[in-house]
Amino acid sequence: MSAKAGTTLTEMLLALTIVAACELLTIPFVIQPDLSPGRFIAQVLPLQARAMGEGREQTAQIDGGQTGRVRIHYNRKGRIDQARTVCFSRRCLVMELAGGRIVEK
Repeated sequence: MSAKAGTTLTEMLLALTIVAACELLTIPFVIQPDLSPGRFIAQVLPLQARAMGEGREQTAQIDGGQTGRVRIHYNRKGRIDQARTVCFSRRCLVMELAGGRIVEK
């Protein structure tokens, strides 16, 4: 048997370093952002605009992430009838009572 039959500790550490570096570079591309709050807002804002534009009340059931289905009701001036907090996996949105404004908590 020769002394060169196996790998050295240095070669193993070098291979592990290369694998770890490749993993660190690819992880941000694999993890998907939580787009649920954006989808929620994309469904709510047209409802509010329709209430203000047409001058009549608008009501809809919209998926509110962890909160479940949320009933949204706007009066003819585009104001919401009930303040609420809608939570998703990473963020919460607060729907303010007076103007129907949605802010991130």
